[in-house]
Amino acid sequence: MNVSASSSFVATALRGVLVGIVSLGLSACGGSSDPVNFNGTYTTTLTNSDNGCQLANWKANEVTENVQVVATTDALNPKSVLVTVEGLTGAWLELFVGSRMFISTSDGSALSGVLLGRVTTDDKGCMQTVRIRLNATLKNDTLEGTLTYGFDVKNPSVCGIKATCTNQQTLKGLRPPLPTK
Repeated sequence: MNVSASSSFVATALRGVLVGIVSLGLSACGGSSDPVNFNGTYTTTLTNSDNGCQLANWKANEVTENVQVVATTDALNPKSVLVTVEGLTGAWLELFVGSRMFISTSDGSALSGVLLGRVTTDDKGCMQTVRIRLNATLKNDTLEGTLTYGFDVKNPSVCGIKATCTNQQTLKGLRPPLPTK
């Protein structure tokens, strides 16, 4: 895969992932408390920040709407939440990044997770893995937070900006109210 094709797919994947993460409502918060119920399908909106990684298809302030994200809590470990990006965005992530799933942990109403892609090498010999970090908070049925995109690199001297850059999206997602017991 050449650098511009790689940058293009990463930008598109990041956009989709950020939307999914916004839907999940990831957020860093202190303390340990009982997890809230993150289960459900969220319809999310993502808004791009500046293009710190100089990705080909990333436009600052661009908005992506209606990305479907499904959060599933592990029945045996309720602080473990799998977040899956659905639809065309999820298919795109799977094809170009290598995964559509965020492995996440909840702490009260905060959710934090990561999606790691497959290892690729560009035409300069930079071995890289796309990394998307989710940080969000769930309040009632609204999930708000950020998705931060970057690269884990094996050989920083040939990777240039990818060794330290990040792109970020803000996210906001809504799920239908959960049934009351």
